[in-house]
Amino acid sequence: MDTRKFAFENVELEYKTRPAKKDIEHLIVMFSGIRPDKGYEFDGQASSSIHCNWLWIRDEIEGEHTYYVSHKSDTTVQRAVLSLIESELERLGLRKDQCTFVGFSKGGAAAIALGLKGNYSNIVATVPQIAIGDYVRDTRPAIMKNMLAEDDIDGVFNLNSLIPSLVEKDENTDKNVYIWSSLGDKEFATQVEPFLPMFGKYSNFNTVITDSPLVTTHNEVTKYNLSNLVAVLNLLIIGVKPRLGNVRNGIPLADVEGGVEEGYAGPVTGVQAATHELTLKEDRLFPSGIMFLPGVPLTGYNQIFKDLILTSANIKKVFRLAEMKDKWVNHRYFAHKFVDYRFAGFASRKNTGIDLSELADGFYSLSLRARSGDRVESAPMIVNDTGQQTSSSNGSMYILHAGSKGTTLLKRSVIGESASKHVLTVEDSWIKSGLFHVEGRFAVQGIEAQSWKDLDYFLVLKSSNRTLSFKIGAAGKKVNSSIFANSYVSYKSAYFATPGFRGVPLADVPTDTYEVNVSLVKGRSVFTERIGQLDVLNGRKATGVFKSF
Repeated sequence: MDTRKFAFENVELEYKTRPAKKDIEHLIVMFSGIRPDKGYEFDGQASSSIHCNWLWIRDEIEGEHTYYVSHKSDTTVQRAVLSLIESELERLGLRKDQCTFVGFSKGGAAAIALGLKGNYSNIVATVPQIAIGDYVRDTRPAIMKNMLAEDDIDGVFNLNSLIPSLVEKDENTDKNVYIWSSLGDKEFATQVEPFLPMFGKYSNFNTVITDSPLVTTHNEVTKYNLSNLVAVLNLLIIGVKPRLGNVRNGIPLADVEGGVEEGYAGPVTGVQAATHELTLKEDRLFPSGIMFLPGVPLTGYNQIFKDLILTSANIKKVFRLAEMKDKWVNHRYFAHKFVDYRFAGFASRKNTGIDLSELADGFYSLSLRARSGDRVESAPMIVNDTGQQTSSSNGSMYILHAGSKGTTLLKRSVIGESASKHVLTVEDSWIKSGLFHVEGRFAVQGIEAQSWKDLDYFLVLKSSNRTLSFKIGAAGKKVNSSIFANSYVSYKSAYFATPGFRGVPLADVPTDTYEVNVSLVKGRSVFTERIGQLDVLNGRKATGVFKSF
């Protein structure tokens, strides 16, 4: 969907549209909530089942939000937005009663304010801020500064009065207004509940108030109610005006008979574990994810113990994991009855990574273990994003492979075997300002390099006293794919270089004479070839000789 511009007086709006997917004569106007990118909302998969015309309007003037109602106390933006909507309705040949204003949070406030100001009959809002002035003053000073002029001493009062005043003056009470909120949203008591009675003047006013342990924050309300929200929108777009009345949904925690443990009827064996991220940096491993024992609440720290276990043929290393909060875990893993797993998250302790430097060389399988009293459960570590990562530190190389059935780690020397048939050239090298750069071709016959992602390269400095290594890149320069005779394998990306062609720092390299090598990694195979010699003095001065072999 391409974005377009709409100019009105001194305001320029950015917007985008999506045409109807069926013969449905209706337009939904979507107002966005507070977003770091100031972008659009509800424009992906969640809205794809609502097959009418859509209009999304971006809320950004001078790099900040305006709630679509005020910029430096100038309300021209309101007229600009309504003018854009009217022009879109005219383009589509639709009437006002064939249009629904929708918004979440900030967008919900805008949907109500502009829906009433423009006399539109269908308004759908989740967790709106009705007292806009109080909210931006107390929690969003940057937005308030953009919305109000510095000398506007009545600005907060006027923003607070905007929606109540529009409701009070509205003589057309034949409207369909739907508001979703929750007792679990801390804004409910100040931004929603006090204002609900005033909407009772409308002929079809509806509320859905959620009271559920699955909703404890502002952002969780819309997610929890998404299915019934979409259902209401799908009825409105075909001309059906559902009358919900005042609905309470969810099961309050106090109403779960016998407490959450006794009320739980799901599986009571095994461990539920999912690794969201697993990152390898030099000799440290950074895991994060969730892990819990089904049926065992996790409402605080030290209620279960979480471990990462590395197992080889004759070694088992156990690393204690830190416990973390995960605000979405209860939504993702709800089963039959609510069990509070909010502390199911895990990461390395103090987020400093798991130190692999003392790990013996070998091939390890990774698993997760949860312990609570006599109950001990383990499962293979399954990572959301499969693939291979490599890193090195000093003389060791780490090859991490995450697959659909498990995760493995190979620790070995960064120095590999010499390939019997290979091509190695040094195309450029330099030493200056404490940096060392080298680049060239390194291909091994039979090892494909169709893409720069196919190979990893390491620069290895080896002396009689130490081995140092740097991960370098497979550069974007293309190599002749026919460098080996009678080969049908592509080698066009078999080109190495220091990152960004900027060199690697020598500041921490001890004074010594080093043999310079390049290691090529493909899967678990490592091939190493020498390219020259480097003499380093105090990490500042260095000389070297490099050539093709």
